[in-house]
Amino acid sequence: MADGEAPAADAPKLVLDIHIRAGESLKGIAKTVDGAGFAFTHLDLPGKDAEDGSGDGKFANVEALKDYLHLRYVNLSNHIISDPGPLAAMAYLLSLNLSKNRLTTESLEQFKGAPLNFLQVLDLSHNRIEEYSINFPMLRELCLNNNQLSAIKLDASVCVLKKLDVRDNRPLEPPPPAEGEAPPPPKGLLDCDGYGMPSLEELLVTGNPIQSLKGLETLTGVLELDLSVPRSEKSSLW
Repeated sequence: MADGEAPAADAPKLVLDIHIRAGESLKGIAKTVDGAGFAFTHLDLPGKDAEDGSGDGKFANVEALKDYLHLRYVNLSNHIISDPGPLAAMAYLLSLNLSKNRLTTESLEQFKGAPLNFLQVLDLSHNRIEEYSINFPMLRELCLNNNQLSAIKLDASVCVLKKLDVRDNRPLEPPPPAEGEAPPPPKGLLDCDGYGMPSLEELLVTGNPIQSLKGLETLTGVLELDLSVPRSEKSSLW
């Protein structure tokens, strides 16, 4: 095994918990990219809701995974993670699922400058993200649905995205204005500026208060484009 890829006697308690409670959550042993040894490549550990609603069995802190640098496929969906820091150092990640956690715009700052040059699938759906502006050079699929997005800023010159899912984003409602004050400007994904990449083949935007198609004029290879609004929500969006 490569260093840090199998639990040692003095491994952090959380790593031991992962092995004891999840059993086969770590699997897929393969040769490391540097050829120095062998390591686990898959961590499949979605959280489970406790019957009493206490949230027992969900991880908030993933610091103990910092030594598992050779993982390539990680599923940590349905936990209560707000700090994804240790995952940003896993330079060989191909797929990362952090859906249904507690990530925010500030949480994602740790991925800026991270060595995730091989990441191809990223699922950040069902979190608390208000703005997304991270570019990964090989990312093919990005799921940001069911967040609180008001802005997406992707660099078309470096993006090779094939699928972008931003459905059903719900920004937090601002407090009502005081008497005599003007109401705050509307929030949410009001246009498509910042994610009309020529590489996109599938763009899912349904369930957002889109008022302008600005940004989509550069779509040249799209095969599926969904801008619909569920009928039950039309009156609340406009």
